[in-house]
Amino acid sequence: MPDYLIYLLVLGAALGLYLLMPETFYFLVPLYIGVTFYLFCNVFRVGNAPEALWYTVFIAVSLLTYTSPYLYLFLILVVCVPLQVGIIIWRQRTRNAYPRSS
Repeated sequence: MPDYLIYLLVLGAALGLYLLMPETFYFLVPLYIGVTFYLFCNVFRVGNAPEALWYTVFIAVSLLTYTSPYLYLFLILVVCVPLQVGIIIWRQRTRNAYPRSS
């Protein structure tokens, strides 16, 4: 599947959520997930095990705060974003993401 189709799906999901629930910030969720997985998979090449840690925490935060969108965004910013940055930094320090060709 071409990358541009995935980008269109993510944007379509965000637009759909915005049209369904404009009073909440849930439309940001597909954008955040899309950007996170783009960074993990294409830019920093984090790998499956660290990704599993991040999405387990993300799903837990999502389930715990489903009914309160303002608390949800706060916890995403306080818990998930620092975890995401920490995983990327850890992965970059433990191995070279772009090995040199011989």
